[in-house]
Amino acid sequence: MNDLNFLKVVIHHVIDGIIIIDKTGQIIYANPAADELFGYKP
Repeated sequence: MNDLNFLKVVIHHVIDGIIIIDKTGQIIYANPAADELFGYKP
């Protein structure tokens, strides 16, 4: 597994909510813990 794939797996599975935004403030990724934290259901 390369470093990028490892990082993606870790971010997806951690208990902490992680949200990644671009420079304009647009959310480009939220892990499942962040979805749960904010009540988002895709």
